Amino acid sequence: MGFYFNRIYNPVYDFIVGQNAPYHRLQETCIEKLELVDSDRLLCAGVGTGNEILRILKMKPNVQIIGIDASSTALHKAERKALKQGKKIETRLMDVQNLEFADDSFDKALCIHVTDFVRDSARASAEITRVLRKGGKFVTTFPSGKEDLAFGKSVFGGAIRYDIKTHKYYKIPVVFASALLAGIVYFPFLFRSERRYYSKDELEKLFANLTPHNYKIEEFTVYSDFIVYGTK
Repeated sequence: MGFYFNRIYNPVYDFIVGQNAPYHRLQETCIEKLELVDSDRLLCAGVGTGNEILRILKMKPNVQIIGIDASSTALHKAERKALKQGKKIETRLMDVQNLEFADDSFDKALCIHVTDFVRDSARASAEITRVLRKGGKFVTTFPSGKEDLAFGKSVFGGAIRYDIKTHKYYKIPVVFASALLAGIVYFPFLFRSERRYYSKDELEKLFANLTPHNYKIEEFTVYSDFIVYGTK
């Protein structure tokens, strides 16, 4: 799996997902819910190639960002993107299910599209909660529907409709090309034995067993995700 993410998935991620308007809206929604301030120390768990970092730095350039990921390729991309914004971020090769940070290390935590890939989402969620200080805010997404051909059609169809609505017709060929490449890259995920999607009831049970904190669950239908956010 490490080889797949380093050599296949992450090198083309920015083209197949990073260009996608529905995914941009998911990122924006999640970041807004963090209510960031410039003094925050933020954990980006599963930072990937760093697309959310660019959005964060444009909004709050003085946030201290620590990005972790299981892919070294992704981390290098994230670092380069931050440097283009004139910022240096800290990155670490790390598993979100076993965070190598002390308790109460962060003011905020963001985790987008990571629970799709980890074996134990409950453990990952518990680790994110553990490293947050009391009163710290978190945002984590969970897939609400199976990532199959219907999902891909819905997501990329939404991107095309958005480009038409905003009169960005020049982007439509790019969306078609990225959809084709995404079909090839994501094909192996169709055969995973483990289920990687959740119901709202399952998420209620998962978070009820974590350290007491206030949280809400919202369904983001544009990208077939649940957004779980709250305060420790």
